Amino acid sequence: MNKLIIRLATVLLMVFFGGAMSVVTGVEAAGPVITLKSNKQVYTPGSGLTVFVSVANDTQARVVDCYVVLVIPGNSWFCLTSQGLIPVNPNRLDTFLPLLNGLQLSAGYQLNDFPLLAYNFPVDGKTYEGFYTVLTAFTKPGQKVLDGIPGSVTFTYTSELPPPPPGGQKPFDPASGTQD
Repeated sequence: MNKLIIRLATVLLMVFFGGAMSVVTGVEAAGPVITLKSNKQVYTPGSGLTVFVSVANDTQARVVDCYVVLVIPGNSWFCLTSQGLIPVNPNRLDTFLPLLNGLQLSAGYQLNDFPLLAYNFPVDGKTYEGFYTVLTAFTKPGQKVLDGIPGSVTFTYTSELPPPPPGGQKPFDPASGTQD
């Protein structure tokens, strides 16, 4: 499954960067490696999402621009910027905006499990159901040329609450505030 997600992220990022990306074949590629993970794989009304980022830079100091992209069900794309989520066109590279410009990564830089995004799904269930993907990438400053290995994480939102736990006790219902 991880290979499928990496392959999907590579394809999406090739689209994202208009083919300007050299094909990533594995960890042998030079540059920083970005890893994303979420605290769960499936979310329901009232549950909290946290996406964590880890970065491992190689032995070369570098300056990069950092992009964070959210793809929601229905194939709508958004860039996370300092002004919030901005809609972008995945077929138009000029619509993508970086979260950070001129980020300096020292040689051997390490960042582990830093909370990048946090969101509490509303208890009313008014959220698009389906698959969500978060993509991150470093580029050379002011360019849309990848620098290093991008990261991705995919998760699902469903409005259906999980089944009751064993023993017959029903789960807490966030909509009513009671436990049946």
